[in-house]
Amino acid sequence: MTVSVSVLKLTNTSAVVKVSGNGGTGTITLATDLLPANQVISGTPKVSIGYAQWNISPGASDTIVVTRNSVNVLHLFQNAGELDLSGNGGYTDNTEEASNISVTITGTGDLYLTLRKTEGYVTKIEPEYYGQYDNPNAVGS
Repeated sequence: MTVSVSVLKLTNTSAVVKVSGNGGTGTITLATDLLPANQVISGTPKVSIGYAQWNISPGASDTIVVTRNSVNVLHLFQNAGELDLSGNGGYTDNTEEASNISVTITGTGDLYLTLRKTEGYVTKIEPEYYGQYDNPNAVGS
């Protein structure tokens, strides 16, 4: 019974995460798993769910459940499917957006989540211009 979490793509504004396994729970931690080397956390990181694609073994009780702060966000059932929350005029799901994402797999399955980073992530890269009050040794000055 193991579940693994893998970050497949990570940018300053989005991430694609795969959660895979059988009979267990994996957690996507906003402050560490979704933090690239060129960003820092400033305030509270917030992330919304824009897209989900999954496959699960065909047992009647086999499911993938996504929760945030103990609030159920997605219930995904048998076989394979996809849910495009942000496409075609839709909106991302921002339920408990400041909470880590917990994925529980009953049976054997895979879940791919496309996440949108909406707040709390700040780039370390300075703009290309330099002013008299800038400190080249300090980020954000």
